[in-house]
Amino acid sequence: MKFERILCVLLTICMIIAGYVFHREDQKMAEKIRMLEGESDLYGKKMIVLGDSLTIGAESQGTLGRTWIELLGEKYHMTVYNYGISGTKVSSGGDAERTDDMCRRIDDILAEHETCDIFILMGGANDKNQNVPLGSISDTSDQTFRGAVREILHKVSEKYQKNCRVLAMTTYHRYDTPNSIGIYEIEYVNAMLDACASLGVPCFNNYTFSGLTLAEYDNGIPAYAWADSGLAEGKDASHHFSAEAYEYLMPVYEHFIGDAVN
Repeated sequence: MKFERILCVLLTICMIIAGYVFHREDQKMAEKIRMLEGESDLYGKKMIVLGDSLTIGAESQGTLGRTWIELLGEKYHMTVYNYGISGTKVSSGGDAERTDDMCRRIDDILAEHETCDIFILMGGANDKNQNVPLGSISDTSDQTFRGAVREILHKVSEKYQKNCRVLAMTTYHRYDTPNSIGIYEIEYVNAMLDACASLGVPCFNNYTFSGLTLAEYDNGIPAYAWADSGLAEGKDASHHFSAEAYEYLMPVYEHFIGDAVN
């Protein structure tokens, strides 16, 4: 009988300690949420991102719907919509006109969402691949790259007015060779920067400031092989990002977007 009483006392003490530990963990989680909510303007925001395969990721690479966008959304309890589609251009021009090019999709996306806190346009990779002309800074035709960038941003700004922070991001450094009409990747980067600057839209220069390149392996430099989804798996270079690369990029964009909405 004495042993049973001692056992009951010990069990009671263990239950009290366990309850205290769980309570402390709950408190820590609640405090973390309060800190995020109080210290970041990203907390709880609705974010729409329009882009290509570099935006959405790829199932074959284990990154489909698991890019920096989803990682950022999870961290700040955001509602995120990733409208990246592989192979799509910003423009409707070039060699391969598609009904799902970004300038063709934007109207349906805006009709689907009456409100939006943050809208981001990402693109340029496939415009370069499909030989889209750059166009002029005052271009209004979606057949050119600058014209399509300006058209999309105009539509988003008109839809949401002051209630949405409109942003953009250039394509990345993936190839050092020009396309069939003699235009290099960096020229599409600069064209997007120009088009965004003409509208007062903050644009992140991924080519220069992302901290990653997918082109150097082609030049015999393996330093960034871990960031390429193909090379990371011991295959040929894919010129698309690995899961580790998206994890690396997330805090880079966290600061850019956070500063823009602050």
